[in-house]
Amino acid sequence: MKNNKTPIVLRPAVLGLFLLAALFICALAFRAAEQVESESPAVSVDMARLQESRAYYEGRVTPAPAVRMGQVALPPLPEVPEGLYTQPKPLSLPDVAEDLPPAISASVLPPAKRMAWRENAAKVVPEARGSVAKVAIIIDDMGMDRRRTQVALTLPAPVTFAWLPYAPKIQGLVDEGRAAGHEMLVHMPMEPDSLTIDPGPSALRSTMTSTELTAMLDKNFSAFEGYVGFNNHMGSKLTRNPVAMITVMQEARQRGLLFVDSRTAPDSVAADTAAALGLPHAARDVFLDHYEDRASVVEALAALEEVAHRKGYAIAIGHPKDNTMNALREWLPTLADKGLQLVPVSALVRAYEPAAGALAQVNNQDQTTQSIDYDFVGPLRPPVSGPAPY
Repeated sequence: MKNNKTPIVLRPAVLGLFLLAALFICALAFRAAEQVESESPAVSVDMARLQESRAYYEGRVTPAPAVRMGQVALPPLPEVPEGLYTQPKPLSLPDVAEDLPPAISASVLPPAKRMAWRENAAKVVPEARGSVAKVAIIIDDMGMDRRRTQVALTLPAPVTFAWLPYAPKIQGLVDEGRAAGHEMLVHMPMEPDSLTIDPGPSALRSTMTSTELTAMLDKNFSAFEGYVGFNNHMGSKLTRNPVAMITVMQEARQRGLLFVDSRTAPDSVAADTAAALGLPHAARDVFLDHYEDRASVVEALAALEEVAHRKGYAIAIGHPKDNTMNALREWLPTLADKGLQLVPVSALVRAYEPAAGALAQVNNQDQTTQSIDYDFVGPLRPPVSGPAPY
């Protein structure tokens, strides 16, 4: 009988063959996608972070602040007694911790093999006239947004650039910046308080042991060459952890590095720990672009001038954002007329060794804390202005 219908007995076989063919094709497609992903995971991560970086610098992921700083009137700060600058200040550390380094005495720490912070420091040009206040500008988050990174490198030297260690292929850009007279830092990723902000794939975290922290530090410090030290990327949680900070600063001391506390947490112990371990250190005074509009950046630069004239120096941190770069390009040529001089951050660190035995570890089991005493000879830090960004 002639018709176009498939015999009933053959219909299940045809349907089964069709399903098997479909499953085979899907398996091949899945296998191909899995192979591509396994062959280039780093490329996928780099592209994702590049897209995230671009969105950040274009202002597409930064919510408008609910309350602008400056709306709340604060009482004036009391006058600081002159003797406060040289009074010993205690730093209390937990007594019981499995990860506590076995020796935290500066007298027994081996000396650094080389003083990288001096060897790689950018040159400071003597001021043209009289005694002027010094300002250092640190540009964080360098390396991920390539276009804005290259724009930042064209700023008048010496600007200090902090490079994310997981940014791809940055050694050539670092060398270019150093040749132009700029100074370099490692922008060390550290754990923030926020659970929704990603500090990066190589972040230092409070859950790590001292061995794990040291291994991650080595990875980040090996990302490129030619830097004088490091500052923290995020880190509002980790920089409040004194045990972790001891491990971090000990490793940095062995490498002959300096440290700049970005002050993403008002109660950070990072700079104090660096001081206690004899690490050259400094702390951020002003954030330039916590609020990204141009008016806020200009306002922050004015605040930086005030701090510099009051203290004799000041350190600002910004990012390679369009408004920040444009404001700095107009502001930097005006410094000489304002009695200010741009210097690399290495020119502003406090560099001294603690007194012998000042960091002796407390072994008495009855003690609940360890006390580290040192002479803090630097100026009083101003309060953190506005909410910390991380």
